[in-house]
Amino acid sequence: MTGTFGPGKHDYGQTYYGLTKNSRLRDNNPADALAAYLVIGWMIVNDVQDARAVTVPMAQGVRAQSTPLLAANPQLRTHAAQVGEDLKLQTALVQGGWQAAIRDGKLVAYRQGINALFKQQYHLDLAQCTLTSRGFSMLVPHQLLLGSNSLEAVMNL
Repeated sequence: MTGTFGPGKHDYGQTYYGLTKNSRLRDNNPADALAAYLVIGWMIVNDVQDARAVTVPMAQGVRAQSTPLLAANPQLRTHAAQVGEDLKLQTALVQGGWQAAIRDGKLVAYRQGINALFKQQYHLDLAQCTLTSRGFSMLVPHQLLLGSNSLEAVMNL
């Protein structure tokens, strides 16, 4: 990925903006960045390659689920800007990896790897989630972030 996002290369902020511009997820908000990361992860794991399949209400539903999770954690609130930027970078990286996996014929393995990543980081099996206008149907707030240090560990806080 350093070949893609290294010095003098592509700006991950532009990639993130391209991924979120039609979702009404804001560029400078950590809850929006978490929502974008979760949505792109869900798209990869469930092989949803048409971005139009994720509607604005779906993206906003995930954002509505993400906001109280971040707000409930004082450590994350203290480092909100860093958390948001780290999540934006992770979103761009997994999307870049997805495109490379499609190009290189390694999509099945990549999808499995991303699902394993979300299971490890967030205790969330994205293959078992359904994305609706209210967010993820299987996402229970205490499952993700609350009562664990998973996001702090990912963000190195």
